[in-house]
Amino acid sequence: MRAPIALVALLSSVSLVAQAPKQLADRLVAQNALFEEYYENELRNFPEAATAYGDYRSNDRLNDYSLAAIARHDATNRAFLERIEAIPQRLLVPAPGNKPFQYEHHR
Repeated sequence: MRAPIALVALLSSVSLVAQAPKQLADRLVAQNALFEEYYENELRNFPEAATAYGDYRSNDRLNDYSLAAIARHDATNRAFLERIEAIPQRLLVPAPGNKPFQYEHHR
């Protein structure tokens, strides 16, 4: 009787372990997509910085320093921060060699 119970427990744990990498990979893909979206948004909002980084797609534009542009950028940053904070901090995956993400450092 113990052998079937142990076998079921073993198979259940193997199933959970097999799912963990997929969940991690899915979280990593979603996290990186959010960070990529933020980076691309920054390049669009600050074309001069984009050029300095070697991205020449916006060479025909200058940075917009108007109050309206600053307000839009602030609203966009707040929206990105809300999306990042919606991800539980313990689930954010740091890049190799980096420390875990700390929300309080970005307020």
